[in-house]
Amino acid sequence: MIKKILRFMGMFVLLIIGLVSLMGAWTYYKASAYESTAVPYVVETVSELSKWDVEVAKQYMAPEVMKTVSDEDWHKLFKFLSKMGRLNALEEPVFTNIRSVATIDEGAMTLVQYSVLGHYENGDANITIVLKDLEDSFEVFKFSLNSLALVE
Repeated sequence: MIKKILRFMGMFVLLIIGLVSLMGAWTYYKASAYESTAVPYVVETVSELSKWDVEVAKQYMAPEVMKTVSDEDWHKLFKFLSKMGRLNALEEPVFTNIRSVATIDEGAMTLVQYSVLGHYENGDANITIVLKDLEDSFEVFKFSLNSLALVE
């Protein structure tokens, strides 16, 4: 009886190890597929968004985002973020996630998430950017910037 329990537990542990390995391999595969297209887009887009110009930023945003944010809110947001100052340098973007989502209004879409460290005039910032994959290009679905420089 104890042998059966130990055998079952061993098989369960092997199954978990196998699933974790498969998830790691899948993530690596998906990240490498976006390496040549999404990473340059992230660098370009973060650089452009860091100019803190609302009209420039709107050119990069997905229509779904544009519907949910008013012009007044865009201006407030970019005025607040402009406290970061000029962008001095960006580290290499790091792939963090990919997911497929479906909504009634917008249908199915693939979202690719990257994190990047930005060095600004007034401090460093951890930036998370989520891109909507359009097959041959991308649009910004989410952009967040986290920095202690914004607290001051």
